[in-house]
Amino acid sequence: MSLGARLRTRPAAYPAAILVALVLNLLVDSAVSPYAIGRPLIAAIAIGFLAPWLAGLVSGDRDRAGMIGLLAVLSVLAGRMPAVTALSLIAVALLGLHLVLAPRAGPEAQRSHHLMAMSTRSLTMAAAILLVAVAIKAVQLDRIGMFAQDLLAESPLRPQPIAANQVAAKMPNLVLVLLDGFPRSDKLQSEFGIDDSSFVRELRTRDFFVAEHSRSNQTLTQLTLAQMFNYQSADWIASRLDRASPTWRLAINDSLLLRDLHQLGYRTVAVAPGFENVALRRADVYLDTGQLNEFEWAIGEMTGIGSLASIVLPNLAADERRSRLTDAFEVAQQEARRLRDGRTFLFVHVVAPHSPQVFGADGQPLELDGFVLPYADTAEIARFGIAEYRRRLAGQITFLEHRTLQLVDSVVANDPGAVVVVFSDHGSGAPPRRSSETYPYPELRTANLLAVRSPARPGIIDDRSTLANLLPRLLRAYTGSGPADVPETIFAWSGNWGTSFFFDRPD
Repeated sequence: MSLGARLRTRPAAYPAAILVALVLNLLVDSAVSPYAIGRPLIAAIAIGFLAPWLAGLVSGDRDRAGMIGLLAVLSVLAGRMPAVTALSLIAVALLGLHLVLAPRAGPEAQRSHHLMAMSTRSLTMAAAILLVAVAIKAVQLDRIGMFAQDLLAESPLRPQPIAANQVAAKMPNLVLVLLDGFPRSDKLQSEFGIDDSSFVRELRTRDFFVAEHSRSNQTLTQLTLAQMFNYQSADWIASRLDRASPTWRLAINDSLLLRDLHQLGYRTVAVAPGFENVALRRADVYLDTGQLNEFEWAIGEMTGIGSLASIVLPNLAADERRSRLTDAFEVAQQEARRLRDGRTFLFVHVVAPHSPQVFGADGQPLELDGFVLPYADTAEIARFGIAEYRRRLAGQITFLEHRTLQLVDSVVANDPGAVVVVFSDHGSGAPPRRSSETYPYPELRTANLLAVRSPARPGIIDDRSTLANLLPRLLRAYTGSGPADVPETIFAWSGNWGTSFFFDRPD
């Protein structure tokens, strides 16, 4: 076969179908937005077709090339199992040797060609069945309608909402800066020996009211945002957790808050956090800064690409996290310059100082290698020890405070009348000092940061406020009407209904 004919040969499709099925199966299991899987899906198609096509250039035989492509795909999928990877690579080498030494004509060649052709048909059918199985699973889990809604509601080409009334002219710009997992000031001091009183003073000089005994009502980010954005109590969250696990990103994206903001004429803008279960993708403008997202990290870890990256690019994960954090502040400051253009709700979700810690006080990178990072505070403490953890936490908090104040100053410089909320969704996830304490440790976990700048509308929060009534009070203060307050109960979710509990706060 000539080189031109080999170049035009259509490669076997089943290696690509297997990889696509893997990506789609994880999509169905995780229930993230279909827009989160774009790059992995494109990579699966490209690798799945490229491997057998390249093998076909060498062999000149589409069926044998498909088998080589399949073995290459299996070696990728089994990347976390070195023995399987080694066997796959040996099989590729042996098959390649067979292609070189096998006779090109005669009965033996015809039998071999017929066998390989049958293998191609069988494997293609098996791959098709695999895709059908994923589709059936999606139907059984009621994902089809949800994904269809996602594709329409999150499309960059979707029509923008039109304000339902003329209140917008009187409404302030609203900026929410979420510093994920930022502990309350007194807990930073008592639990970690970190003094951030200067940050509190700086916020107060910028007309913020800082609640010294604030609390989050939930112990997980997605639960906090679902409750806040729907003006609900902790009882509402607990009642939903008592049933089949809901898709919290839908509760956040289809929330009462976004509906009310659109009716008030707001343009909603969200900065991507990289975690899809809390991503506000249905904001009018969703600013994704381009780093790998949660779904892509999961694909890398599942397929063993992460194992390869840990060897070839050991700092990839930490560099990606650093880039996402700094880019979040950069794009937020760019949006701050547009606050003069109209009523804007800007939601900036910075996933820090939530573990892992990657910045020192002066913005210098902290050493942290490996594709799988310690995203739980307990995991980072186990990795570095409590003393080193405290040092790293102190450095990253200093860095975050500096960047947060820069962002606040940019917002106020562009709109002195802007309402700004700097808060955390929960406090630290460090374990309790006493083994007798329950998990999660709500005394520390729910002690969060809460600071509100509300020009001409003091008294939005008090010293013991929780997050539950923050947004209803802001809406009532600036519109004259809005949702009523809800009970400020606190729910500590352990991951299991039987061991979760309502928390009676001590302060």
